[in-house]
Amino acid sequence: MVQIHRFNHFSIRWLLSFMIIWGIIGGISMTNSLLPGTWFSSAWAQAKKKATSSSRETTSGGSQANYPYQELWNEAERLEKAGDFAGAVKALEQAQTILKGSYFYTGLNHLKMGTTYYLWGRCDEALKHCDEAMNLLQGRGGKEVRGVVDLPPLIRSCLLCKARAYEKKGDFEKAIAEHEAMTKAGQDQSAEINRLKQTIAYRKESEEKKQLALQKANEAEQQGQYKEAFQYYMTALNTGDSFQLPATEKIISLYQKLNPPPPLPEEALKYAAFASFAIKEAKDNKGYEKALSEYISAIRLAPWWSDLYLNTALLFEQLGDHQSAYAFLKIYFIAAPNAPDREQLKTKLYELEFKAQQAKR
Repeated sequence: MVQIHRFNHFSIRWLLSFMIIWGIIGGISMTNSLLPGTWFSSAWAQAKKKATSSSRETTSGGSQANYPYQELWNEAERLEKAGDFAGAVKALEQAQTILKGSYFYTGLNHLKMGTTYYLWGRCDEALKHCDEAMNLLQGRGGKEVRGVVDLPPLIRSCLLCKARAYEKKGDFEKAIAEHEAMTKAGQDQSAEINRLKQTIAYRKESEEKKQLALQKANEAEQQGQYKEAFQYYMTALNTGDSFQLPATEKIISLYQKLNPPPPLPEEALKYAAFASFAIKEAKDNKGYEKALSEYISAIRLAPWWSDLYLNTALLFEQLGDHQSAYAFLKIYFIAAPNAPDREQLKTKLYELEFKAQQAKR
């Protein structure tokens, strides 16, 4: 292998491009990630040698270097843009086996895996990889590139990815803590912190209204006032921006006792139609996520409509969220106790339960 003593111009442009494209989460730019020095530190040279031990390199004045990890990073980027997050993760896992000799490059790879998992909606994995990236970039990985790479922007990217993941999980206090850490690291996040504090206040107010509606629903149900209880449960389901699946079970149970039952709202029919159109036009996971959003909107308005749960479960399965797919398919069985496909779908229910349990291990 050719001994490297200076930055290969393609390598530095490629790494900078990687940081700009993949190191931007919510507006953090990496354009100043690399310092202007051109000589490798001995630690950096060693890191580069380890990272490219099985690579094809370019001699001075030669053509563009072509490293396997770069090809895998490009492939992961392409798959991610296409919505194939599972494929992107697989490519990054392959890159990890090549880069394991370099702490810095391994840290970059963990950061990318974290952002990919976040976009995939798998926040726990995103948090795990961002923590790994921070440990490496603040430790041995940072030492490898000391005086060559500007590390703070990368650390801020880790923190921002964690903040976004915590927010998606609904843990706003931890999200605020990550934004506060970013502010200490040189990136003012006061606007995001204020937004999250307002969200917490709104959620608290909505939760109080929801609990009051549930209390009134329970009292009405105990008194045999099923119509009133049904309306209170509907109010609870549609209060706030979070969707709570357990509330739908109560509504379905009461719906089956009402005579006459309420008709399907026109808005629910419209959202279900939107979901069908979104599925037909879907070219990637983003299209399926749009359809999923429309089905959830329909369920909020007509939680007794059994077909919505089956379709939503199948969409969650398509997106790789087997836990949610299992939960929605279970509700389908409650909403459609006499469905002709009940026995056939039991096998699918067991399959989803198994995959959901495997994902937790």
